[in-house]
Amino acid sequence: MNRENADNTMMKILSKYAVDGKKPMVMLHVCCAPCASASIERIHPLTRLTLLFYNPNIMPQQEYEKRKSELIRMVKENPDYADVKFVDVDYDNSEYLQFVRGHEKDEEQGERCTLCFSLRLRKTAQMAKLYGCDFFATTLTIGPKKNTDVISAVGRGIAKEEGIEYLPTDFKRKKGYERSLQLSNELALYRQSYCGCAFARK
Repeated sequence: MNRENADNTMMKILSKYAVDGKKPMVMLHVCCAPCASASIERIHPLTRLTLLFYNPNIMPQQEYEKRKSELIRMVKENPDYADVKFVDVDYDNSEYLQFVRGHEKDEEQGERCTLCFSLRLRKTAQMAKLYGCDFFATTLTIGPKKNTDVISAVGRGIAKEEGIEYLPTDFKRKKGYERSLQLSNELALYRQSYCGCAFARK
């Protein structure tokens, strides 16, 4: 699925629900406030949204807590998001380190990153089922260095295994990333200088 189709497919799927006057429940994995800002803005009007903060890759823990607190602040300060729910999974960096063991020296955007996508998306799918959601999705596709095709492939594979639909997204389309920069400035959001893991930080 190419980038153009991912965004179009998302809108077609959500628009079908709108015709019937229903909003699907979506469990949206979020990695940070800046990425979430433009992603939520686009998807919120068409969904009943629950945000999942599950990012065991982030190191150190102080960085994890800072990103989480900024996300919570951003949502709470927007009255339009009063209906948005938030789910936090306890921080466990050892879970990530064990999952990517043997790939510590991989290049960025290589197999280690794909494994990281898989770890976080599988948890999102499982939590989506637990909370009775119709779909699971992720804000990761807004990142200019994140391969939407790879993320979509991972999501679709997990959807088949877990028995819940993956909502394809490409939040970087329609100048989504640029919008996230604008919102970050307007809302004075903390913007991190690396993706999250210690390997990327180096």
